Amino acid sequence: MSPHSISSSLVSDLGLPAPLEKELPVVPIHVRLIATLRYKCKALVRRWWAWEFLAAGLSILATIALIAVLITNDGRTQDSFQLGALPISLNVVVAAISTVIRASLLVTVAGALNQSSWNWFSSPSKGAIPSPGRPLKDIDTFGDAAFDSWSSLRLLHRTKGKTLASLGAVITIASLAFDTFSQQVLNTSTRAVPIVISKGHRLGKSALVRSVAYVGQSGPSIQGAVMSSIFDQYSTLDSGHCATGECHWPTTPTLAMCSSCTDVKSQARVVRSDLGGGSFSIDVVPQLQPSPHDSESRSQSHSAANISFFVDLDRSNGSAKYGPISPTFALSSTYFEATEEGRPIIAKINICGVPPSGLNPPQSTHGSEQNFQIADFDNSIVFYQCEFKFCLQAYTAHTTIARIKQDLVATWDQWSLSDDDDDDDDDAGNSSWVVADAPAKMNINNSSSYRVKTVALQSLTTIFNNLLEDQLEAEVNANTISALLRAGAITNASASGAFAEVFRNAANSTADINTLATKMATGFTNFIRTSMSAPPDPRYGPTFYTDKTFIRVRWEWLTFPIGLLLAGHIFLLATVWQTQHRRLRPWKGHRVPLLLANIDDIIRYRARGGFETRQGLEERVGRIKVRLDFEGRDEIAFRRV
Repeated sequence: MSPHSISSSLVSDLGLPAPLEKELPVVPIHVRLIATLRYKCKALVRRWWAWEFLAAGLSILATIALIAVLITNDGRTQDSFQLGALPISLNVVVAAISTVIRASLLVTVAGALNQSSWNWFSSPSKGAIPSPGRPLKDIDTFGDAAFDSWSSLRLLHRTKGKTLASLGAVITIASLAFDTFSQQVLNTSTRAVPIVISKGHRLGKSALVRSVAYVGQSGPSIQGAVMSSIFDQYSTLDSGHCATGECHWPTTPTLAMCSSCTDVKSQARVVRSDLGGGSFSIDVVPQLQPSPHDSESRSQSHSAANISFFVDLDRSNGSAKYGPISPTFALSSTYFEATEEGRPIIAKINICGVPPSGLNPPQSTHGSEQNFQIADFDNSIVFYQCEFKFCLQAYTAHTTIARIKQDLVATWDQWSLSDDDDDDDDDAGNSSWVVADAPAKMNINNSSSYRVKTVALQSLTTIFNNLLEDQLEAEVNANTISALLRAGAITNASASGAFAEVFRNAANSTADINTLATKMATGFTNFIRTSMSAPPDPRYGPTFYTDKTFIRVRWEWLTFPIGLLLAGHIFLLATVWQTQHRRLRPWKGHRVPLLLANIDDIIRYRARGGFETRQGLEERVGRIKVRLDFEGRDEIAFRRV
């Protein structure tokens, strides 16, 4: 009786339960599939293509890492990149990853190129047309192509690009430019970025000066500011201070002076008097009507002045001469009432006379008396009216090449007359002009805070009128002028006063006269901004900027390295398929199979004596065509074709 039957009967006799049979668990399908694929891959990689597929996988991982690094740092500042505590820049990281990709690619391509040497000499699969044979020297050509670009170029020349191995040769040669393209992927650009500075510093000298109220100033200081602006060729608004060299100021409003000049020659009357003998007297009489509301407080206002000229037509040579009897230019102010005008007007100046360009007589042909007509003189006379008034100006500022440039963005000219809250007296002298209904673009918290005292405005009008008092009177009669002109002693006359001379030189066009008026207004605006500046307001504080270097990824430069990597992987897979199709083993660059291969006796005989020189073997047997054949399972031979 067997031990098993004894134990079974014993268990039965004792009444013990029978032992349970152990059941194996059912393995899921996906687990079995993964295990099968893993086994197949190991069988393929571990036997022959281990290093090539590992290198291909490494190149793919390195490429993914490179793209991830570039995406992460694209658009960021250069100093924001950190690799732990190591002082390594992003350029170094990109260069290192690119080197790994290129080295892995070359390992992949080199293995496939080495195997192409065996495939070149072998015949296709069984049953196909045998190989026509290849020169024996091609063994060196294919073997060397896996190591350097020059040998790859020789391989291309040998095969004329008609074999799969030509693709590997092209990749090897093109890999020389791999680093060049990868180095161009990163680029940098510098731009200004805002930085945070303490509020105490921000509201210091960096704030743009501005004025919110005009309460009056001394006459000489105002006249000096206006006259200085006239002769300052580069008169601009005062600017703030930028501590970082790059600042942007928000829209900042300030009390200012605005100006406008218009051509009112049509309102002037020209009166000519024939003095006989070709001589004429011409009077220019401004016809501007004063305001019916004559303010007693403006006793300094001047009436419009007449301008008189003497013109002589010299018939002896056909030329015309003319000159002034009294000043060639005159300035005057008109009567106006600010309350009637509804806005704080400072001055209205009449500008009448002949500018420098009008003092040159027209040329005529000798002997012709009809070329010059006395009516043509009217074209030389100019008559403008310039208005100066208080307004509200808003401007922005920014630095340009270490200089602060301001741009006027808006002007507002709506005012209302109101009594001062801190004065119970209803006298007009205690009232003020207040900015009314300023739009949001002016960036104002409270429009009523911008005001002009009525008394200060009246005083300012008197100061401007005093600028017109410097007039030069010429007390000569028509006969004296006529005699001097005929003698050629007078060809021009001095303008009246320094202030009038400036306007006279700018009176050639409306644009020039407006430019001059704008410079005067700018000078006064600078004056009240600096002498009556408002306290710093955080609302108008600047934003400070500093230059930062930003990383910019030029993705187009990655197309060549990625394309080269893709071509290398395709070449590897195609070589693996070709090797399997020819029923070869992937011996690649191994030399032992080559040493153990049989060779035709005739080739061996011809090779005698060729070992002594470098080119000896190639000269003797290099051109003999051979084919790789299998002789049994474990033998290969190069047979002569």
